[in-house]
Amino acid sequence: MIQVLDKIIDKLADFGDYCVSKVTSINDFLNRKTVNIVGVIIMLAFTTFILTQSLYQLGIRSLWLSIPSVILLLMLLIAAVIYRMKKREFEKAKNSYELKSFQIKSDEIFLKYIYTGFINLNILTTDTTPFEKFYKIFSKEFDDSDVIDFNATQPQLKYILDKFKGLNRQLSLPDFERSGKILRKGKGINIEALRKKFYEYPPKEDFIKEIDSIFKGFGV
Repeated sequence: MIQVLDKIIDKLADFGDYCVSKVTSINDFLNRKTVNIVGVIIMLAFTTFILTQSLYQLGIRSLWLSIPSVILLLMLLIAAVIYRMKKREFEKAKNSYELKSFQIKSDEIFLKYIYTGFINLNILTTDTTPFEKFYKIFSKEFDDSDVIDFNATQPQLKYILDKFKGLNRQLSLPDFERSGKILRKGKGINIEALRKKFYEYPPKEDFIKEIDSIFKGFGV
């Protein structure tokens, strides 16, 4: 249950980051992004309705008595999302130390399993990213000349990096960008661009299932 709630908060924070990245000011948001506002209002109204009905079914028979509980739950949810967004902003700004490794403490056999899955899906190729380079970047200290070049769309790569982030809770998505070790089709990545595209064009269900199956044994 906690993991599900954490994922919901993470997705809402992604949506919040996406909305913020689309505008330069509140006025711009109000003037040109009316659809986003309407979407948020509809989402909150729908959530309020569902929570109210759930509380009603649980025994709070008065609709008016259930509303304060719903408002409290919504306030807690919004506070959690804002906290997650602020945490990400802090993580993005923390450039005071040099990132030397992703420090994914997994056995070589398990990383080989992930690597092979990526090869089978044509996300990686042995020519551009041999396993030795893949293993070294994710588990050892960086070498200046080593990079991993993913053959994936921006939404697909964002989903993949989220999976790797789950293998080391100390990592943040901006760390992958700041390291300079992750490329997409030969070019460096921009995390905000990945998040934006992820919500505009989410990965297809069959791709998500393939990636989930690769990481299934790792608990992410």
